[in-house]
Amino acid sequence: MVVALVAVACGSSSATSSSKKPAKAVFDIGVIEDETGSNSTTNQPQVNGLVAWDHFVNTTGGIDGHSVHLDICDAQSSVTGAVACASRVSGDGIIVENGLTGEMAAATPIVLS
Repeated sequence: MVVALVAVACGSSSATSSSKKPAKAVFDIGVIEDETGSNSTTNQPQVNGLVAWDHFVNTTGGIDGHSVHLDICDAQSSVTGAVACASRVSGDGIIVENGLTGEMAAATPIVLS
């Protein structure tokens, strides 16, 4: 599995009542993955692993107290799908593209902009 981490930042935070400290920001992670189409057979286990990691992190206190939110977008094993996913998740603080396929190469400039 090849994963490229493209950009890093935090999501939004929300304040609680004045007697408590503000909640830490959520780490929003956009994931561009082929869940359907010709690449789905090899990629679905990777999606399952990310979902398991997300569950583990959030049930054990997060990352330094920050919870994690995965925004998994199905690129449908196509350039069109990868580009649409890149546009959708480009607002997430952290973007993960799976693999070095032509589909992901087409999505990279959008993610980096």
